[in-house]
Amino acid sequence: MKKENKASVTVGIFVLIGIIILVVGILTLGAQQKAFVKSIRVTAIFDDVGGLQTGNNVWFSGVKIGTVKKINFYGQSQVEIEMNIESSSKEFIKKNSKATISSDGLIGNKIIVIYGGSGDGPSIEDGDQLTAEMPLDTDQMMETLQVNNKNLVSITEDLKLLTSKISNGEGIVGAVLTDSMLVK
Repeated sequence: MKKENKASVTVGIFVLIGIIILVVGILTLGAQQKAFVKSIRVTAIFDDVGGLQTGNNVWFSGVKIGTVKKINFYGQSQVEIEMNIESSSKEFIKKNSKATISSDGLIGNKIIVIYGGSGDGPSIEDGDQLTAEMPLDTDQMMETLQVNNKNLVSITEDLKLLTSKISNGEGIVGAVLTDSMLVK
């Protein structure tokens, strides 16, 4: 009988430890996702979300204030982002604030950044829609850089040809620079 009690107590301790680990894990993940914080729902409509995912962070003035709750298609080719924002920060975000998609670091996760809004305007409320501002597209930036690189190569080739002609004495400047009578 004593062996059975000892085994039951051991199993009970392990079950209790497992439950404690589970509760701590749920509370930790919930705190990271702001799941247990009173929040309001705000939306923004973008033409392209560029890899934004449900659960990504929402930032205002460098402070994490919420998460992306849902991503839905809207109209023909737009995307509606539904965000949960902490109720405690809604007084700082004005109705005329703008939302844009940015990166968390150079190659990090996509985030929503809320900025702007006049200080004396009304604060956002549950269900409001923020104006979306499209971020710079890295693909477009790379295409522009490629065009600039081609132009730079063309300019340097022309400059090389010009300096070659001058050093060979061609043209007025080349003749003046290579004239042996002027050197004396």
